[in-house]
Amino acid sequence: MIDPRTAPLEVLQQALGGPQPCVDVRIIPGVFSPNLCRALAREHEAAETRKSGFMWGPDEIVRPDVKSRNDHYLDADQSEYVADILRGNGLPAPFERHLVARYDAPAGHFAAHRDDVFPGTQHRKWAVSINLNDDFEGGHLDLPECGATIRAPMGAAVVFAASTLHSVAPVTAGRRYAYLTFF
Repeated sequence: MIDPRTAPLEVLQQALGGPQPCVDVRIIPGVFSPNLCRALAREHEAAETRKSGFMWGPDEIVRPDVKSRNDHYLDADQSEYVADILRGNGLPAPFERHLVARYDAPAGHFAAHRDDVFPGTQHRKWAVSINLNDDFEGGHLDLPECGATIRAPMGAAVVFAASTLHSVAPVTAGRRYAYLTFF
C-alpha cells in the first residue's frame, strides 16, 4: 500500500494512472472581463485562504513537493454570478465548485496529475482554468500527453478533459491567480 504522505513523487504519479491519449483542449478567449479578473484576485487577497492539498481516495493530502498553492472558495452569490458567466460562454452546469487559487513565486506549482482518478472525483469530466492576471512568470499549464504548454491570456478559459495528465509549472516571479472549476 502506498502512503501518499511519504511516497516519492514519481510513485504517486504512477499510482494516479499511466499515459492516456490526449482529449480535446480548448481555449475560449474573454470569458472573464479584466475587471472581474482583478476583482477575483483582490477577493483572494482579502479572504482567508487555505493551503491546497490533493485528493488521495477520500482524503486530502497536503504535500508542498506535489502542490504549493493557496485556495479561496467563492461564496454562494459569487459562485452563482460566475456560473452565469460560464454558462453564457457555452460551458454546461452543474459546476463542482468555484475557487480562486494563488501560486506564489518562487515555487508555487502542482505536479503532474489527473483530476478524475478517485471515487470522489470520477464524476469530473472537464476541468476549467482561467488566469486572473498576467503579471507573473512561469506558472504555465503543461499537458504532456497533448504536447501542449499553455499560458492563456488573462480572462481566457482553458477547458480540458479531467482525465488528461497536466501540471502547473513553478511560478518563478510574481503570483499567478487562477479561477478553477470542473463540470
